[in-house]
Amino acid sequence: MNNRKPKKEISKKIIRDITCSIIDEIIQIRRTLHSKPEIAFKEYETAAFIRSYLGKLNLNISKPYIETDTTGFIKGEEEGKTILLRADIDALGLEEKTSLEWQSRNKGCAHSCGHDGHIAILLGAINVLSQLTKYFKGNVKFVFQPAEEGGGGGSDLVERGVLDDHPRVDEVYALHGWPGVKKGSFETCRGAMMAAVDDFVIEIKGKGGHAAMPNLAVDPVVTAAYIITTLQTIVSRNTDPVEAVVVSVTSLHGGTYNNVIPDSVIMTGTLRYFRKERQEFFRNRIEEIIKGICNANNADYTFEFDPRYIPVVNNSDSVNFIGKVIKNMFGEDSWSDSAVPTMGGEDFSFYLDKRPGVFYRVGLGYDHPSLHNSFFDFDDNILENSILSMCAIALGALDCDIVD
Repeated sequence: MNNRKPKKEISKKIIRDITCSIIDEIIQIRRTLHSKPEIAFKEYETAAFIRSYLGKLNLNISKPYIETDTTGFIKGEEEGKTILLRADIDALGLEEKTSLEWQSRNKGCAHSCGHDGHIAILLGAINVLSQLTKYFKGNVKFVFQPAEEGGGGGSDLVERGVLDDHPRVDEVYALHGWPGVKKGSFETCRGAMMAAVDDFVIEIKGKGGHAAMPNLAVDPVVTAAYIITTLQTIVSRNTDPVEAVVVSVTSLHGGTYNNVIPDSVIMTGTLRYFRKERQEFFRNRIEEIIKGICNANNADYTFEFDPRYIPVVNNSDSVNFIGKVIKNMFGEDSWSDSAVPTMGGEDFSFYLDKRPGVFYRVGLGYDHPSLHNSFFDFDDNILENSILSMCAIALGALDCDIVD
């Protein structure tokens, strides 16, 4: 005998009508947030704004894990699993040049990665879902996460229990506005979608001297030059040609005068790859190259390796699930599961490492300024569909069928 209760049903019209009723407010929220950007771990005003809005919805929020995060959950009328929806909240340390009415008022700080849009979308989805609790079973847990831009806020929250604390999370979902994708459409891919990110600092210690008498010195500049070029063989000669890997030396500092060989040179760089298990090999190979070249040139070195983000790896079954949900909500042409992976990093990877789920993109248009560009601004025209996508995913995951 099957005692399982039938799925609830909700019409698209109900979800759309509620979303439409709040969209002007959400647009204004997005613009307000855009004008007040704050960098990693200093999102105090942003967090206060989020908590104030959620308080007006009479939602309980949890004690912060790392001061500026905001978490809580919406409980359905029946028991069931828990899904998590996440938005990142921090801004970038750069100067905005848009001249918009809602341009950043905080000098040297800008929402040039669209996190203001992500916050507004999740606030809108929470508002809508809080009015639909009779239609789903289980819980929608929400996380407004600080410090995505290199600060590792996602790793911190996962380590401190955001997925395991009551209610324990079963699945995780997040979106990101994406230039170069058809406006308002959605995409993702199965498996690795964004790369692991490890940073490194190398100091080459030589022996300074007169540039006219290099035989009496140990030249760290020449040694550094050999290292920079040889590091590229990790990709060209130590990696399968079909495996995507990037090793980039991005800064080189040393010396002050054209007739002086300096005592030392400092290099910094980054390593990107899609297979988490390859980290140890790449780290060891970088140091082998540094050590070998320094030995050959009578130089010494220090090597600092800083693991940052692991790869974003989407669960295939979860990709199939949200594909069905998105196509049902918006039509077949609205969805692609063939998105091109990127070597950029994203700390939603730490959530996906512990739970099945999907990181997906919403298109900002083919001609939209790129992420991390001083002219970037989120497109308010895609806020409504983005909210609907999150609501549809949450309802579908929590045993509710969306019907015409």
